[in-house]
Amino acid sequence: MASFELNRPFGRFPRSLDRLRPVTRDWLLFSALGVLTAAFLYRETRGTTFWFDDWNWILYRRGHSVGTFLRPYNQHLSLVPIALFKLLYSTVGIDNFAPYRAIVIAGHVGCSALLFAYARRRVGGYLALIAAGLFLLLGPGWQVSLWPINIAWIVAVAGGIGALLLLDRGGRPAEAAACVLMALGLAGTTVGLAIAAGLLVEVLGGRDRRRRAWIVLIPLVLYAVWAIAYETSGFHRHNIVLTPPWLVESAAGSLGSMLGLGGDPVFQSPTTPLIYGVPLLVAAVAAAGWRLLRLGGPWLRLVSLTTMALAFWTLTGLTRAGVGLAFGSRYLYVSAALILLITVELMRGTRVHGGAKIVLTIVAAAVVVSNLGAFRDGARFLRDQARLTTSDLEALDLSRPVISPGYMATRLPGSPLVPARAGAYFSAEKAYGTPAVSALALPAQPEFVREAVDSEFASAHRVGLAAVSPGLARGLAPRTDAASGGTARTSGSCTTFTPAGFSSSSAPATLDFKLPAAGVVLKTSGGAATVSVRRYADAFPATPQARMGDSAAALLRISPDLSRQPWHVRVSPSARVIVCGLG
Repeated sequence: MASFELNRPFGRFPRSLDRLRPVTRDWLLFSALGVLTAAFLYRETRGTTFWFDDWNWILYRRGHSVGTFLRPYNQHLSLVPIALFKLLYSTVGIDNFAPYRAIVIAGHVGCSALLFAYARRRVGGYLALIAAGLFLLLGPGWQVSLWPINIAWIVAVAGGIGALLLLDRGGRPAEAAACVLMALGLAGTTVGLAIAAGLLVEVLGGRDRRRRAWIVLIPLVLYAVWAIAYETSGFHRHNIVLTPPWLVESAAGSLGSMLGLGGDPVFQSPTTPLIYGVPLLVAAVAAAGWRLLRLGGPWLRLVSLTTMALAFWTLTGLTRAGVGLAFGSRYLYVSAALILLITVELMRGTRVHGGAKIVLTIVAAAVVVSNLGAFRDGARFLRDQARLTTSDLEALDLSRPVISPGYMATRLPGSPLVPARAGAYFSAEKAYGTPAVSALALPAQPEFVREAVDSEFASAHRVGLAAVSPGLARGLAPRTDAASGGTARTSGSCTTFTPAGFSSSSAPATLDFKLPAAGVVLKTSGGAATVSVRRYADAFPATPQARMGDSAAALLRISPDLSRQPWHVRVSPSARVIVCGLG
C-alpha cells in the first residue's frame, strides 16, 4: 500500500507552502478552511437565540437534582449537554446567545478536524481535505452545526472518530481515553449507542479482544444502568415494518443532500433528495463492491464503520419512522460523517493525480457552493424564529399584570409542543435574564412578527365581547381611523356606521377606530358584525376575535398592561352599527 504523503490540492501554489513539512502544510490548509468556516457560521447566526426545544431545558430543567440531569430528553440520555447548558445559564445567562453559538461552531470545526486527521492517515492530504471540507461545509446538516442544543450529536460523532484514532494508536492511556470518549457520546445522545455498536465490533473482532473488551463494556454497562432506571422508549412495533425502507431512504437521502442535491434544507421535501440519492446509492454500492473485490474483501475497520451506519439508521427507524424524514437535518449530520468515514476507508491508499484532481476539485467546489446556500437558508430561518421568540417574550413581559402563572404562550415558536408557561418563564427570567427585545423595538419588527405579537397579546388579554351591564359611564366617541364601504357619523359619545349597501366589490364594509382605555359598547341593528383587534401590526388578523348577532349589544374592554401601544378595532357589519365610547 502506498505511503500517506501529501497530495497537493493546488499544485505548487503558494510556493512558500512547499518548503513546509507535509503534515504541517496539510494542517495549515485545513486550519485556514476551518477558521474561515467558523467566521462564516458565526456571522450567519447573528441575531439568533434559543429556539423550540431550548425552552424545555430553560423552563423545566431547573435545580440540580440527579433527575434533572438524568431524566430522558426525547428518549435520549442528555447528561453532557444539559450539564454544559446549565453551566452556561448560571454563568453567562440567556440574554447573550454568543457563547452558545461559539461553542457549537467550535465543536463542529473540531469534529471536522478529527475527520481530517482520520482521513489523512488513509488517503493523504488532498483527499482528506476534500472529505473534511465537505463535512465542515455540510449546509443541509445546519440543525446540528448552527443550533447549540444539538451539540450532543457533535459530541457523539467526534467521540466516535476520536476513539477510532486512539484505538489506532494503541496502548493503555489511548485505550482509557477511547473509553472516556465513548462514555461521553453515550451520555449525550442515543447516537452514541450506534457508535458504540461499531466500536464493539472493532474491539471484539480484534486479536486482543479479551484484554480490550473493557473499553466498550464499561460505558455500555453504565448506559444500561441508566436505561433501566430512566429510559422511556419511543419504540412502536409497527416501526419494525417501516425500518427497512427508512434505512434505504437514510442512505440515499443523505447521499443526495450532502452532495448539494437535496432541495430546500429547511422545509425539506420527502422526495427531492431521493430523486438523485437513489441512483447515487446504487452507484456507491456497486463501486464499493468493485473495490472490495479488488482488495479481497472487507476488513475489520470497514465492518466497524458499516455497523455504526446501519445501527444508527436502524435505531432511528425503530423510534422515528413515521414521525419525520429519514434524512432530516440532524440525522444527515451523523449519516454524512459515517458515509465519509466509510468512503475514506474504502479508498485507503488511493492517489489522485492530474486531470482527475482538477475534476474532483471542481465538483467539490460546486457541492460546497450549493451547501453554503443551505447554511444561509438555515441561518435565515433561525433568525426569523429568533425575531418571533424575542418579541413574543416581550409580549409576555408587558402582559404581566393580566396573565396568570399558568398562562401558556400561544405564539412562542414550538408551542404547543413546547409548553411555555408564563410563571416558568418569569422564574427563569429572574434567574438567568431574558433575550426579549425592548418594548421600544417591537414597532420596528417585521410585520409577520408584529402579527404574532398581537395574537399573543389578544390571547393573554382574552380579548372578546362581554355583556353590557347597566350604569356604564359614557365618554368621548372613539377616534375613527378609517371607514370603508359606508358612512360614519359621530354624535356625542357615539359613532354610527352605515354600510353603503350590497356591492359587487369583494371588500366588506369596515369601521376602524382606536379603542378608548375604558372600552366601547357596540350595538348592531338589522344585521350581524365581526370584531377584530390589532395593536402593533399594520393589518388586522384574517380571523376576527368576536362575532355579534343581529340587533345585539356587547361590551369590548381590554385591561391595561405595561405597554403604551394603543389597541385598534375593526368592526365589519352587514348593517348599521353604533359604537359608543366609555369614560
